[in-house]
Amino acid sequence: MISQPDLKFYKALAKTAMADYDHDAAVAYRASDEHTDDPGHTDLGFILASVCEQFQRLLTVLDLGCGCGRYFRF
Repeated sequence: MISQPDLKFYKALAKTAMADYDHDAAVAYRASDEHTDDPGHTDLGFILASVCEQFQRLLTVLDLGCGCGRYFRF
């Protein structure tokens, strides 16, 4: 028999997300995408690029996360 997950954790996550990510937060998040030379953006991008360069073949990546693809160029 498969047990049912305890949904309290997921409900708490949803409550936090709804409190923290409103329309104004989405606008600010999108505005930060325009600053692609900001170290907060490029530092992680260069780390991702460095990891990808360690592979000796072409990579195919499926990203099922949420977001706007701000690091895709790396």
